[in-house]
Amino acid sequence: MKIAFVFIVKDGEKYLEKNMNTIKKYNQDIYAVENNSTDNTKIILRDSGIKKVITLDLDNKSSLELCSRNEDNCSKRVRRLAYIRQRGIDAVINSGVVYDYVCMLDMDFLEYDEKGLIDMFQYMETHKDVDGIFGMSTERNGLPYDTSAVTPTRKLIPIITKLNRYVRVDSAFSGFGIYRYSSLWDTGAKYDYKNINNIEHIHFNNNFNKLIVDTQFNPRYISLSESKMRFRILVSVVTIIAIVIMMRRLKR
Repeated sequence: MKIAFVFIVKDGEKYLEKNMNTIKKYNQDIYAVENNSTDNTKIILRDSGIKKVITLDLDNKSSLELCSRNEDNCSKRVRRLAYIRQRGIDAVINSGVVYDYVCMLDMDFLEYDEKGLIDMFQYMETHKDVDGIFGMSTERNGLPYDTSAVTPTRKLIPIITKLNRYVRVDSAFSGFGIYRYSSLWDTGAKYDYKNINNIEHIHFNNNFNKLIVDTQFNPRYISLSESKMRFRILVSVVTIIAIVIMMRRLKR
């Protein structure tokens, strides 16, 4: 099994070396796209020995700084993320290496179930009709993370409640998104960094026929800012209310 791990990073010195060493355990190729970091990220990547490092110099802002205070995923932010992610995909496609899978990563994870990640690759091995698989990540406090990447939104109920282990979706992302390389190649899937106004994963995932969420794979991520935490809490509360209403209706 040949895998390309791809991640984007800016100012990640606090977690980057530790988390890269975790991914290196799989003895697979690692690609990084770095955007004008002002800390020691560039040095860490330079000394990492990974397959390829793409260094960008867009500006001094993180993607979050492109949005106003009351915005979560403004068009400037999602287009920036889409552009950076696409540079990673391009590096893999143009490498001359034919992979089995491409795993898109958000590297600021606190922890994840290593066996669970292997299970997802094994699922792809035994389900050749599946184009991609994700988990459902959580924040430090256990609340669901990356819920805005899930479509249709009604799928959040079986995902969060784990009614089934595997849930088919149109889109998702969990910090670990595994795509079948042949599906990327055959569809010519690309991130639309010029026109999108919504989460970059949603448009990208529309290129594929069958995507799955493994509800038992729940990597934990560094907490968001307080305002975004409140938003996630609100989403969770609304979801729970919807579940209660649905269960009451079923009992009638």
